[in-house]
Amino acid sequence: MRLFIGNTTAQVEVAGAFATQELRAMVNAIAEGNAPIPPAKPQPAPVAVIEPGPPMQEVFMIKSAKYRAADGKMRYCGQYTDATMPAEIAQKALRCGAAVSIADDRRRQLRGSRCGNFNFSAPDVVDLDSVSDLSGARYVGPEMVDPVAQANMTVLNRGGAITGTIPVAKVL
Repeated sequence: MRLFIGNTTAQVEVAGAFATQELRAMVNAIAEGNAPIPPAKPQPAPVAVIEPGPPMQEVFMIKSAKYRAADGKMRYCGQYTDATMPAEIAQKALRCGAAVSIADDRRRQLRGSRCGNFNFSAPDVVDLDSVSDLSGARYVGPEMVDPVAQANMTVLNRGGAITGTIPVAKVL
C-alpha cells in the first residue's frame, strides 16, 4: 500500500509539472500570435422556472370518487385506496364522507381489500366536483365528536328471547 501511494504521489507531481509548463507555453504562443485565443465558454441557458402546483393532500378513500384536475383531465380514486389530490378537493372529500384521514383505523383494516377492481362508471361513484359543502351528511370520525355516541344511553331489558316453531311445507 505504501509503495502504491508513493508511486501515485510521484506521478501526480510529474503530471502537475507538465500541465504548468503547457499552460505557460500556451500563454507565450498566444502573446506572440502563434496560437489562437481560445473561444469564450458558452453562456448557460436560463433556468426554466416551474410553477408549483396546488398543495396536495393524501387521504384514504372510503368510496370511489372522481374529480376534474387543474389540467382538465378526469381523475379517479378507487375505494379503499390512498389518493393524493389537491388539498381543496381532499377537504371536500373528507367533509362529504368519501374519504378519511390516512391516520384513521379503517385504513389499516380495509386498504387494498378491493384488489384494484373498480368500475368508475358505477352509479355510487362520488363526483367531488358536484358535491357542495351543504350536501349529504357530515362525516363523524375519531377526530370529531359524535353527539349520539356521547349521549347517555340506557339499555332496556324487555324480557327473555321469544322462541317458537314455524310450520313450513317441504318443496320437492
